[in-house]
Formats: sequence, structure tokens, C-alpha cells
Amino acid sequence: MTAIFTVLVAVAVPFIALAYGQWKIVAPALVTLLACPAVVLQTPVWVHYRSMEFAKQRTLQAIDPVLGFVVMIGLAVAGFGYWALVAGTVVGAWAAAIVCVAKSPYPIRLRYDRGTLREYYHFSWPLFLGQMSRFLNVQVYLLTGTRVLGLAGVGYVTLASQVSNYTNKVDQILASTMYPAVCAVRDRRDLLFESFVKSNHLALLWGIPFGVGVALFAGDLVHFGIGEHWAPAVPIISVFGLIAAINHLGYNWDDYFRALGDTKPIAVWGWANLATTLVATLPLLIVFGLDGFAAGMVVNTLVSLVIRARYLVRLFPGFEMLRHAVRAIAPTVPAAAAVLLMRLLSMHHARTLPMAIVEVVSFVVITAAATAALERSLVREVLGYLRPAAVPQVSGAA
Repeated sequence: MTAIFTVLVAVAVPFIALAYGQWKIVAPALVTLLACPAVVLQTPVWVHYRSMEFAKQRTLQAIDPVLGFVVMIGLAVAGFGYWALVAGTVVGAWAAAIVCVAKSPYPIRLRYDRGTLREYYHFSWPLFLGQMSRFLNVQVYLLTGTRVLGLAGVGYVTLASQVSNYTNKVDQILASTMYPAVCAVRDRRDLLFESFVKSNHLALLWGIPFGVGVALFAGDLVHFGIGEHWAPAVPIISVFGLIAAINHLGYNWDDYFRALGDTKPIAVWGWANLATTLVATLPLLIVFGLDGFAAGMVVNTLVSLVIRARYLVRLFPGFEMLRHAVRAIAPTVPAAAAVLLMRLLSMHHARTLPMAIVEVVSFVVITAAATAALERSLVREVLGYLRPAAVPQVSGAA
């Protein structure tokens, strides 16, 4: 499958270069594809992931980025330019592959099993279509954005995306850690529902405040941090912060469908997002520029949330998205209100760094206090899991 995918990408590279008018990307792109077979050879690490031996898993996975980073920096200092990035990517991937194969608890060989191949096919083709829709989504944004907004406008969007992506860090940790356990209890719908609600709610305790904080303090981040030349990006950073916060609602829904072997909803969700981009986001971008793009992304997020909620209700009939959302947002409301009140009282004074720091500290302290008060039982349960003597269990499990 990876060989087929690699060939398809290799064929597509010249067309991508033609679309961007940058033929210099062809050679480094084709060389970077040499890392694809190495990704396949890293799959023995899945054995440790499935067994929840996370220390072994992370140690093996760290080889790729760490060695790749060292090679990149060394070659960049030596004057190899962007080829340093290409070489670092390929060397890191193959080094990790060699170690993963050497440390594999099972011997690796090619085996053909008709039933297994059929099972993999039915499981994987929706995921492949979903990934294809995401790829097309990104390319549509880049191609259209470059022509409508210019390189600077695309830079503003990229900055906003990078800042808002920090809201996803806790999500990624929770999702990757819990997935093997979710697969283990996939026949217990009650345990699946409990694990979904608790894990998603725990991620929301980070994601909602961080996203709202990004929206509130985007101007301060630019003015006192990265520089005034990024000032045009402030509105879209704020919007992306709120979008990231909203996207946390049911963020790990696809893990549960994968665990149950029902991956078609993931493909439907991906292509619905692409359709929304073509119908709503791109026209708004073309007509209204950067502001239109921000509005289009809001529309895209709301459509995505509706589709996500529809499938979650089908999977968990007792799930109420609105109630889930209100409970998650509640601890952030008094903190945001306090910041807005302080700004209202100081609106006739020049904005200073100490003022911004006071507001940030107030926002964090009030959010933490409200979370402790409103989510006491969940916080206590999580802290109990972190104690060395504690054995994490899901309610109802032996």
C-alpha cells in the first residue's frame, strides 16, 4: 500500500510544481519520498503501543526526530540549505526503521492472507479517502490563498494555525495513550461511553481555556512578543483560537469508530469538510480576503461539529453535545469576563506589558479556581491516577 501511495505522490509532484510555478521542489520532494519505505519498517513499534509499553514505544519513536534534527542542523551549518531538511528527514526515518526492525519482538517477513487482506481493505479505504480529502483541503487553501492573499497573507494564516495548534497538545497525548485501552473494551459500549466523556472532558479543561486565551491575548502576543509587523494577523489568530477551542468538543470521536472497525464516518466527515471549503470558505476568501477566510473557517468548523455530533449520537445514544459543551465552557466564562472587565476599566489608558501580565495571571488563576470548584470529582480522579500506588481503572471494570 505504501509503495502504491509513493508512486502516486511521485507522479503528482510535477503537477504540484506546475501549480505553484516552482520546479525547484521536484528534486527534494522525490528524494524525501525515500523515507516512505522506512515508515513501514517502523511499524514494529505498534507492538509496544498495543501492549501500552509507552516507554519503549517513545524511545524507539524518538530516534527519528532526534537524529533527523542533528543531521539537519549539521548540514545546515555546513551550507547545504534546504537539502539539509531533506537529508535529515530521510536519515532519521531510516535510522529509526533499522532499530525498530532489530528490536522487533516478532520476525518480519512477507505473508499473504486473503481474509486478513480483505479485512485491512475494508478498514483502510475510508481512512485513505479521508486523508486524501485533507490533502486536497490543504492544497486548495494554499493555492487559492497564495493568489488572493499573497505570501504575507498565507504567512498570517500559518502563524494563526501554529499558535492555535498548541491547544491540541493535551488531546494528542490523551488520544494516543487511551487508544489501546479503548480497543481492549470495544465490546463494552458503557465503558466506551464513559471513557469518551471523561477523556474528552479532561482535554476540554485545557483546550477551552487555551483557545479562549489565545483569542483574548492575540494582540498582546503580537505587540509585546513577535512584533508589530504581524499585526494584520491578530484578528485571524483570535478567530483560530476560538475555532481550536470549539474543535475540542468530541475531538477523539474518530478513535472510537476506528476501534469499532467502522471507519466510513471518518471519510464522510473529511469529504464534507472539503465540500464546505469549496462551497463556503473559498468564495468568502476570494470576495473578502483574510476576514472572509476567517469567517469561512468558522462555517467549516460548525459543519464539522454537526457531523461529528450526528455520528456520536448514533454511537452513544445518551450523548448530549450541547450539555457537554456548556459544562466544558463554564470554568472559562468567569475568567474571560474578568479580563474583559479589566479592559473596560482601563480602556482610556495606554496598553502596557504589566497590564497584559496581570490579565494573563488573572485569567489563569480564575480558570484554575473555577475548574477546581466545578470539576472537583474529575480532577480528584485524575490526580488519583497519577499517584504511584494507584491503579487506573474505569468505573465498572474489574
